[in-house]
Amino acid sequence: MEAARSLHDKSQSLGGTLVLNDGDGFAAPLAVESLKQSIWGELQMPAWLSERLTEQALLRAPEHPVRTWKVVLKELHAAAKAKKKPSSFRCFWARWCGRRASSGQQEITRAQADELLAAIKTHQTKTQINRAAYRGAGSEDDMRRIYWPNPVHSKRPRNLFDETPQAVRLPIITRSTAIVSAGSCFAMEIAHWLQDNGFNYLITDPKTSGHRLPISSARWGTIFNAPSFRQLAEHAFGLRSVPKLLWKLENDRGKKIADPFREDVLFDSIEEWEADYEPHRANARKALEKAEIFIMTLGMAEVWFTRHSKFYMSRCNWGLAAELVDRKVLTVEETVQELEAMLAILRQHNPGLKIIVSASPVPLHATFRSEEYSVIAANCYSKAVQRIAAEMFASRNEGVFYFPSYESVMYCTRDAWDADQRHVSREAVGKVMDLFREMFVEPEAKP
Repeated sequence: MEAARSLHDKSQSLGGTLVLNDGDGFAAPLAVESLKQSIWGELQMPAWLSERLTEQALLRAPEHPVRTWKVVLKELHAAAKAKKKPSSFRCFWARWCGRRASSGQQEITRAQADELLAAIKTHQTKTQINRAAYRGAGSEDDMRRIYWPNPVHSKRPRNLFDETPQAVRLPIITRSTAIVSAGSCFAMEIAHWLQDNGFNYLITDPKTSGHRLPISSARWGTIFNAPSFRQLAEHAFGLRSVPKLLWKLENDRGKKIADPFREDVLFDSIEEWEADYEPHRANARKALEKAEIFIMTLGMAEVWFTRHSKFYMSRCNWGLAAELVDRKVLTVEETVQELEAMLAILRQHNPGLKIIVSASPVPLHATFRSEEYSVIAANCYSKAVQRIAAEMFASRNEGVFYFPSYESVMYCTRDAWDADQRHVSREAVGKVMDLFREMFVEPEAKP
C-alpha cells in the first residue's frame, strides 16, 4: 500500500496529467483507473475487487496491469471452481485482501469471473487490432493499401497513376455467370465490355437504340438516380406501373417520341411506344429474374419527379412541361433507402441475386442549384452522395459489393477524360475494366 500511496502522491503532484505512450505510462493510479474503465466500462464488479485489482496492478507489475489483473482473476476463477464450502471462497479472498472476510462481503461467482476475464480478452484483441491499424501484416501489398502513394518517397516511391484502388478479391463471376447491368453513362461501357469479351451478359431486348451494341439488358436505358432503380424493380414486377407520359424530341435522328423514364430510348410514334410498353415490362422482369449478378452505377443526387404521382425521371427531360414536375436533391440516407427498397423487391423474386454497385465518375451536365452553387460544386456534392451511399448500401446488405471504379478514374488515371472533359477516355475505361476483372472475375474466366 505504501508503494501505491507514493505513486498516488506522485500522480497528484503532476496534476493528474497522463502522458500516453503505447504500452507504457500505466504506473500512476489515474492511468490504471483509465485503463480499467477502458476495459470494463460500466460492467459491475464489487467495489472491493475493483480496488484490489488497482492495488495489485500498481504493486505487482505496474508496467503490465492487464496481465496482473488476468492472473488475479484466473486465480479467483480457480478458487471458485475448487471451493467445497461457501466459506472456502471467502477465505481465499480474505487471504488475498489481508483482512477478515465478513459474511458475503467478498464473494464473487465463477460467472462474474468469466465475464471479467472475457472483458480482458476482448480488450487484448482490440489492442492488437489498434496496433496494426497502420501496418497491417507488414507486406508490400498492405503498405500499398494503407499509405497514399508518393513518387518522391526516399525508400518506397510509388506513382498514383500506377496504382489501383483494389483492396480485396471477390471472384464471383465466371464465363457462364448471368449478368445484367443498369445505370448512368458508365454502365454502358461496362455492358459493352462484357459483351465484347464473351461473358454471359443477359439481353432480353436486343434492340441497340442507335448504339453499337445494347447498352442495357432490357432496353431500360440509362438510369441516373436511385429512385429510378427502385421504380425499375416496381414496374418490372407489377407493383407499380410507370405513367404513360411522353414528350416530343427533335435531334440529329429526326423527330422522335421520348420516354422520360427510359433515357436514350426513342420511338418513331406513340403507337410504337404503346406496343412496347408491356413487352418492355416482361423483358425487364425476365432479365432481373434470371440474373445472378446485377451491376449498378449511380449517377446523380439532383432529381426530377412528376408532381401528381411522384414518379422519378431518369434525369431532366428538357421538353417536359414544367407545370407537371418538381425537383429535389437527395441525401445519402434517402439514396440508401431507395436502393434498399429496390433490393427487397429483387430478392423477393430472385433470392440469390448479388449486386455490384459503384458511383459513376461522369460529372453533371448541368445543375438546377445555380443560385447557390456552380455546376462544379454541385457535382462534387452529387458524387459524394453517390459514393457514400454506394458503400453504405454494400456494407448494410449481404451479397452487395462496392466496386471502386470512381476512384480508379478520378485518382489513378493520368488522362481520364475525353476532349469534352466530361466523358471518360478509353484509357480510363480500360483501367476500370482491368480492375473489374481483377476484383470479380475468376482467374480461369479472365479474357
